[in-house]
Amino acid sequence: MEVEILNSILLKPSGLDLSSKTRIPLTIFDRAHYNGRLPLLHAFNSPMPSNKDLTIGLTKALDLCPVLGGHVFAGDSHRPYIQLNTGARLIEAKSRSPLSVFLDESPMDTVVEQPPELSLLYPPISSMEDFQIQITRFSCGGVVLGMTCHHLLSDAHSMSDFFSMWADIVRKPHSKEKLHGNFDISRADLVVPRDPPISKFSHQEIEFNLITNASVALGSVSSDPIPDLKNVRVEFSPDFIADLKALVGGRCTTFGCIVAHLWRKITRARTVKGNEITHVRIAMDGRMKSRLNMPDFFGNMVLWAFPRLSAEELLVGAFADTINVIRKAIGSVNQEYFKSFIDFGKIMEGREEELASTLMLEGNRLSPNLELNSLLSFKYHELEFVNGNKPCAFIAPDLSVDGLIMLVPSCKENGGVVAYISMLKDNVDEFKRTCFILE
Repeated sequence: MEVEILNSILLKPSGLDLSSKTRIPLTIFDRAHYNGRLPLLHAFNSPMPSNKDLTIGLTKALDLCPVLGGHVFAGDSHRPYIQLNTGARLIEAKSRSPLSVFLDESPMDTVVEQPPELSLLYPPISSMEDFQIQITRFSCGGVVLGMTCHHLLSDAHSMSDFFSMWADIVRKPHSKEKLHGNFDISRADLVVPRDPPISKFSHQEIEFNLITNASVALGSVSSDPIPDLKNVRVEFSPDFIADLKALVGGRCTTFGCIVAHLWRKITRARTVKGNEITHVRIAMDGRMKSRLNMPDFFGNMVLWAFPRLSAEELLVGAFADTINVIRKAIGSVNQEYFKSFIDFGKIMEGREEELASTLMLEGNRLSPNLELNSLLSFKYHELEFVNGNKPCAFIAPDLSVDGLIMLVPSCKENGGVVAYISMLKDNVDEFKRTCFILE
């Protein structure tokens, strides 16, 4: 598949008042997250709006969300910030191939390896701009919207809101209704600690390590490549998910079953020793009512649950027991935990350079552990730039950390789930062999 770049322009939010604020300080949630960029792809069959209409809509959406036109800088004393109005990059491209060449036509309940050509469909991660969109139009009229975004600008929830707003603007260009989302650039003003701050949990060991070397605190995930890293795609059908739930013998969410199943299968494929402790780092959204009740917050508001088991407990124990360990860990990351984390940020004011995110220190090899991010509750798969034309594929194309998992809704069958997993080549065959065996 060949892709030809046609145009590349810089978009800057208009009407932004820079007289009072040109820099956005990062919150304690930002400090805990990745200092790096993530690509995502949306594929749409024909018909799709013209590139002109997509660009107009994107420009209007950026006007309403100027933080995505910003750039992350390290700052003095290693206190990073977002510099506004540096611009977002828009790339227009075309392919002489039909969209079907790009789409995976594998049946449900299979494991397939991701093709490296996907990298042609999103802007380069190494570019200057921290938010970029690539519009690639195929010979059949289908379109792929490729995005790369710095994680310190936005988490998955906020990006879902932004894409929904962009699609609404394009689909209803003359609508007077209020667009959803609160895209206030003063994110630090919204993350308010208690007075006095009360930090009840060991955040300096869970989300952070306290260090004296400031250069480590701001470092990104190790750029040393893993030579035999493979990205695989697993699509679970609703029928297989129902079979997983039947193993529990009681109430169980789709999310819980998929996490437990993948945790088991990847641990087995890695041949982790029986007494070795393994955990899954599960991203938890703080916007929920049971946590901070801030549904429209734009930025990062994610912490993590850490269900832990020995490899023997995981592989020999009952499936329902694994589900219960996951459920208990998730339940512990509640409102009090989030408030304690915000208070911890207040307590550490002036000492931010001593905080090194444990995400960063893990580097790009997580074994025997996993990290899991779920987009199942967001609206990426429901985007409509044209009425009735939802994505035919939603893809996480380049996971560069061994043991990183991303769950997205299936675009093939309602109720299905797609897992994108990064793993070592030596583990792929065993994972393929056992992934759909019920235990």
